[in-house]
Amino acid sequence: MPSGTNRYAGIAKLTYAAPGQPPRQYYARPILPQLAAAKIARQATVTTADRPDLIANRAFGDPLTFWWIANANGWLDPFAMTAIPGTVVMIPAPSA
Repeated sequence: MPSGTNRYAGIAKLTYAAPGQPPRQYYARPILPQLAAAKIARQATVTTADRPDLIANRAFGDPLTFWWIANANGWLDPFAMTAIPGTVVMIPAPSA
């Protein structure tokens, strides 16, 4: 089961059984919170050296919380936040 710092913590684990194949387990797609509903604490501007884990480590002291930032900005792919240097990233409040 994913830990509390994982995007999939609390998400239902489902099973898919294709005909003639063994069943496979997967997690349901997470539903991202609305950006307006996220409590934004501050902003960060992405540099060419940034990665999602580095931004999260600076913001929260834990590189594994990068998904909090991705969720607050509406990104399923956390690497979207660092794809374009100069992008302004919303940093949610730690309770988000």
